[in-house]
Amino acid sequence: MSREKMNHIASTISRRFSSLAGEIPVISMSDLKAKMREGSVTLVDVREKDEIIETGSLKEGKTEALNIPLGSVFNGALSMSDDDFEGEFGYKKPTQDALVVFSCRSGVRSLKAAAAARELFGYKNVLNYQGSAREWFADKGIHVR
Repeated sequence: MSREKMNHIASTISRRFSSLAGEIPVISMSDLKAKMREGSVTLVDVREKDEIIETGSLKEGKTEALNIPLGSVFNGALSMSDDDFEGEFGYKKPTQDALVVFSCRSGVRSLKAAAAARELFGYKNVLNYQGSAREWFADKGIHVR
């Protein structure tokens, strides 16, 4: 897919944001943590690196969130070859059939990323962790700005 087409679709997703909430299923923190402990989910945190540094990453059991900032998602990170993706981000790219949950600070960017993964890159099983980092870290007594 051309960069121009991806930019157009990303722009459309941003404009349609209010209607996306009903189209992308959500997952609760307890269900997400259970799936992370099972190792049956890939969690993608679309916050910027400085946000991750501030709070730490979302981790449960042996599963830790992959950090792919929203801009990288919109710029085609999920369409990269497996080798290029691993070279850029330092971990294996989730497959299009995998259960992939998107998270951010407050559930807004993660919803856009989940929609982009589905609409732009053909990911079939995406969920939005709407509680996101605020809920995750509040549960640990850490305030996220």
